[in-house]
Amino acid sequence: MTPQVVWFKRDLRLSDHQPFYEASQHGPVLCLYVIEDDYWQLPATSNRQWLFVRESLLELAQQLNELGGSLLVLRGSVDESLERLRATLGAFVLYSHQETGNGWTYQRDIQVATWCRQHAIPWHEYAQHGVRRPASDFGGACQEDWHQHWESWVQQPLLPVPSMVRFVQLQAISSVELPWQLCLDEYDCPGRQQGGRSVGLGLLDSFLAARSQYYQSTISSPLTAEQGCSRLSAHLAYGTVGLREVVARLDLTLRYHPDRQWSKNLRAFRSRLSWHCYFIQKLEANPAAESVNFNRRYDALQRPWDEIRFTAWSQGRTGWPLVDASMRYLIWHGWINFRMRAMLVSVACYTLKLPWKLVSDWLARLFVDFEPGIHYPQIQMQSGTTGQQVLRIYNPLKQAQELDSNAFFVRRWLPELANVSDMWIFEPWKMPAAMKLRTGSQLYPQPLVDFVSANRDAKDEITWLRQGVSATRAAIEHVNQAKEKSDAAGSAQYSLFDGL
Repeated sequence: MTPQVVWFKRDLRLSDHQPFYEASQHGPVLCLYVIEDDYWQLPATSNRQWLFVRESLLELAQQLNELGGSLLVLRGSVDESLERLRATLGAFVLYSHQETGNGWTYQRDIQVATWCRQHAIPWHEYAQHGVRRPASDFGGACQEDWHQHWESWVQQPLLPVPSMVRFVQLQAISSVELPWQLCLDEYDCPGRQQGGRSVGLGLLDSFLAARSQYYQSTISSPLTAEQGCSRLSAHLAYGTVGLREVVARLDLTLRYHPDRQWSKNLRAFRSRLSWHCYFIQKLEANPAAESVNFNRRYDALQRPWDEIRFTAWSQGRTGWPLVDASMRYLIWHGWINFRMRAMLVSVACYTLKLPWKLVSDWLARLFVDFEPGIHYPQIQMQSGTTGQQVLRIYNPLKQAQELDSNAFFVRRWLPELANVSDMWIFEPWKMPAAMKLRTGSQLYPQPLVDFVSANRDAKDEITWLRQGVSATRAAIEHVNQAKEKSDAAGSAQYSLFDGL
């Protein structure tokens, strides 16, 4: 019988896995994963991501062994790997999930499709998320029924793991060892989440049974988000747990849950699962957003490369305590909650006026849960290049006062400020020099810029752009206006209420 080859990508599970299920119904199955070295050298990839994938692959291989099969792991390009299989097996049928990844994976899939056509290899692809293909008509009226499409997709019955699977017995090609390192990380990630389906299911269980009770009130603060968020993002990104599985378990919990307020929190989480796919759909419809502005009018924004500012921001040395604590936490854990991610992007792109693409690459490497379809639309939304009316400009002082009022988070991740009193902890640059010496905080840096005036500049520049004024002219006008205000106001104190 014709071999059925299942190509695993970002779908490292067997449950509710349509390619694996369909292949098992049509002939002997060979399960394939390809380590693509070129992918792991991209600016957005990192070894912390690979280690999560590696752990997930080991568990996937174990699950296949329990069914009597194995996972063939090859290294190189996918089309070359498929050619090796064709030379050994002869004709076969290829199965996989569709992938809304980055430009590199899109081009790779084009190459695979070309290879399949050239060698008359049928390739069956199935939806991994509630994403429509083709996506060329996404927008306008189609947005109104997109959520109906998503709801219809998640309500489809879950596919079981087949109890009896015939596997291809392949002796001529051996799996490569799973390496510990595929690329270099700037930093180790000792607090990284572990990969693997069993870990993902454990997180889902604990979230539905206990951690979701105060979901809405705990997800914004970095103090509470680590427990209050589902923490399923990396498992959804690499498919150790299927999104449809999560929704099915969630809906079952909601159906019988006795606590009305708790159920409200669960429904809020369910809506975010819908938005998860919606943003992936946005990148599917506009793949160029990985590298160019959603709204090309904002190409005129003045955001030049500044190595000093970028280095300070990327190392958690900006002088704004909550920003720096959040970056150091992210470096250590490979994850941080959404509000802090948004603040990091806002400070980089609005306050420090850094180009969003380099900011995007840096954060993508740090995120173990890097999901291109969510990452790029969100980066552009938070950096102000989508054209939306609401500007998400974060005031780091106000965020710290609201989300870390006792400075527990700041003191934990900025030990140089551990002895600073509550009066100065969020504005250490205002401390007298003698007090800095007494508290041992004299090495903590001064802020790179005045965030109040810098954020006002950013708002003004975008306002001028929207009104059709060139960024250069806007910048000149603002400098003149700022000088006049400075001359008139002297050394006025900064307002605590500017920004968000």
